[in-house]
Amino acid sequence: MSSQRISSFVANGDVALRSAVQGFVALHPSLLLNVEQKVIYRNDPDRLGRVAVLSGGGAGHEPAHAGFVGNQMLDAAVCGAVFASPNAKQIEAGLRAIRSPRGILIVVKNYTGDKLNFTLASERFNISTGVPVKLVIVADDVSIGRSKSALVGRRGLAGTVLVSKISGAASASGLDLDAVATAANFVIANMGTIGVGLDGCDLPGQPHQSRVADDELELGIGIHNEPGSKRIQPRPSLTDLVKEMLANILGEDPERNYLESPPRPEHHDVVLLINNLGSLSNLEIVAITGEVVSRLHTDYDLKPTRVYAGTLLSALNGPGFSITLLSLPKDNSLSAKVLEWLDAPTDAIGWPCAITSTAWAGQAPVSTNAELAEQEQVVSLNIPAVPC
Repeated sequence: MSSQRISSFVANGDVALRSAVQGFVALHPSLLLNVEQKVIYRNDPDRLGRVAVLSGGGAGHEPAHAGFVGNQMLDAAVCGAVFASPNAKQIEAGLRAIRSPRGILIVVKNYTGDKLNFTLASERFNISTGVPVKLVIVADDVSIGRSKSALVGRRGLAGTVLVSKISGAASASGLDLDAVATAANFVIANMGTIGVGLDGCDLPGQPHQSRVADDELELGIGIHNEPGSKRIQPRPSLTDLVKEMLANILGEDPERNYLESPPRPEHHDVVLLINNLGSLSNLEIVAITGEVVSRLHTDYDLKPTRVYAGTLLSALNGPGFSITLLSLPKDNSLSAKVLEWLDAPTDAIGWPCAITSTAWAGQAPVSTNAELAEQEQVVSLNIPAVPC
């Protein structure tokens, strides 16, 4: 099933990374670049009065994490090679670039290399400077059950983006390091993500290697080209696929009911994030978003309070997407703050939404497909279609 088709303009991942970090800085005039250590950070003298927030990981996930450096989001991002953690020296350089006496929060995806290198760098930095550092580990994957994930835990996926946004805005609100970490961990505990793909992605300069038959797909894929936890053949309809994905996040399977406070109508706000893993068209992503919103309404009586969609944490040109749900219990005072922090404006170029809290509060009710069909019949004027 292999072919020699090469689907990248840059034949070398290291070359692509060197140009990419320069490109991110070119796109945002307030960012600075440590070229040698591949650290992108904010030029922000006010940082000394608040907690700083850092994240990072391997290249290939753009716009994560460099695209999320901006006010009320990340202060710095450290870029490793394609699908490889940055080393401890790079991470320590990032910490020094955003040093703040109020401390630094590091947002880390749950992968062995990331945890090892970010932990080592934070310890070295703390010993040499005395600046307090806390790590929060994002592990939002629900595709692997508890019995199989007990050894290394759940993977960190697109929910990392929400944690970065909330942590950055919480920091900007003036919270201390412990409180920012508490907010981040509250989000992590109530969040689940599952991904699906039609095939693996293409590494820069490498020929395409297909691992999935034309009539099947992989459910439960990660962001480093690892295979899914389950293959489905034949490919289901989008409706049936979304139903199965949501059941993995919201179902009652004791192996996968990871959300600390599963959403219930009237008792929870729900944040929805649809993430393009790299190569889906905008039309598909918006169509998927509409289907997920419809299924949440029809099958679970849930209406998302916030909806985000786009390419946020990719897997190069991966032909797939992921669904992330964040459940916010209304009886917890942090939930309202989380929505405020999500709505806080940011100039980070990768964040997908500039909609205000007021606009979200006035959103129209969700219409089911049946209701939409009825509306179409009412407003139909039998006007002939005009070709473009």
